[in-house]
Amino acid sequence: MTFFLGYYGLKQSMIYLPGGSINDEIKKTKKKNGNSHLYATEEELHVLKVKLEHVLTYAKPYLFQKITLSTLAEHIGTTDKKLSTLLNRSMDVSFYDLINQYRVEAVKESLRLEEYTKYSVEGVAYSCGFNSKSSFYRAFKKETGISPVEYKKGIFM
Repeated sequence: MTFFLGYYGLKQSMIYLPGGSINDEIKKTKKKNGNSHLYATEEELHVLKVKLEHVLTYAKPYLFQKITLSTLAEHIGTTDKKLSTLLNRSMDVSFYDLINQYRVEAVKESLRLEEYTKYSVEGVAYSCGFNSKSSFYRAFKKETGISPVEYKKGIFM
């Protein structure tokens, strides 16, 4: 009997939350933010985006093969949930697509430099954070529309 009263008593959230139930609060959050797991305002997302672009441009964490959403979030001083929300909702890109975009740009820049002419395309890719040939070729083709070898040939023609 005690269990029954305790369980159904807690389900009556109106008693514990004056002015509304827990479900009302969740609905308000969903309406306000679009997702129940989102706890970042548009202003916060804008600030995070500026920080993210700064970190990706200057610290270049994408060059590390084992970068994760959590480690990138730590670099910009936020949670992985807020960073994921920023990427998916505001920037309309997944974490791995964003990282691969920066890596492909790093490969393209490196291939233009004379000191990298002695390296294979795959060697340059590994130095820019890719950890497999197949993921590199797939990402490069997706970003540029041509293969890395064709790109390298085009530079030196």
